[in-house]
Amino acid sequence: MEDKTKKRRLCDACTYITINKSKHESIPDDKISNLERLAKLKENGILTGEEFLAEKKKILKG
Repeated sequence: MEDKTKKRRLCDACTYITINKSKHESIPDDKISNLERLAKLKENGILTGEEFLAEKKKILKG
């Protein structure tokens, strides 16, 4: 049950970024796309939470 909650929060965060990207002009489209792909990998169990966070930091630091 806890995994479903985490996955839902992750999906919600990516949806928020996508919907509100006009408010976040400092985040380029390619970073948003990469974050969305990364979220899908985590959601599908391909990445662990630690791997997700490490890759997310790399993307955001750019």
